[in-house]
Amino acid sequence: MHGVQRRVPDIAGQGALHRVAIAALIAVGLAVSACGGATQPSSTGSTTSSSTGTQAITSTTSGSTQSSTGATGSDDELAWVPFGPDDPAFPTPGWDVYYYFLAHDCDSLRDKVQNKTGHLYESAVAVCYAAVDGQQSQWDVTAKAFNARTSADAIGPAQCVDDTIARMVATLLAWHDSHPGRQPHLTFPQTANRRTACSRDHNSVQPQPTESTTTTTSRSSTTATTTSATTGTTTGSR
Repeated sequence: MHGVQRRVPDIAGQGALHRVAIAALIAVGLAVSACGGATQPSSTGSTTSSSTGTQAITSTTSGSTQSSTGATGSDDELAWVPFGPDDPAFPTPGWDVYYYFLAHDCDSLRDKVQNKTGHLYESAVAVCYAAVDGQQSQWDVTAKAFNARTSADAIGPAQCVDDTIARMVATLLAWHDSHPGRQPHLTFPQTANRRTACSRDHNSVQPQPTESTTTTTSRSSTTATTTSATTGTTTGSR
């Protein structure tokens, strides 16, 4: 009994080891938690940012769509058919319709043209008041007249007159279908040489070049007298 040495467990030492181990585990856990905490906001922030970024794009797109149904935004802008201020509104009936429509002069289009008949003409007048003046009731008038048009409704005197007007009416009606209850933000471009190809190529009246003529124009009465600087002859009365 006395010759046998019994090893007494070093409880104090093991306890210290356990405490160190536990402390180490806690430290690791805290470090992981801290990393996870740092990563999580970053990840959340990234996801949120990414998600928000996507949302912002969607919002912008939606905003564009909304704004096209609203007062501002790129989708809201629509260009009218380019106008040629030197195009004559005479001599043949139909050129006056073409001229006043391209000039977006709705009152003259309704009141001052020689031939006020035909569904295409009616749709041109109605869409002018709807898109330019913002008269919402005229969109339905436009659609009804435009859908009822036949070959007998030709405005003439050249096919390009009807094609130009019909394309613009169709474009405006398509815009309205996507933006009900709204008015488009219109821009009104002019041709570079002040003439449209349709009028230049098909209208028998060819005004004198501007640099060699003296021109008096009254927009209110839509009359214009062009006198040649060299011959003194009157080339037209609008």
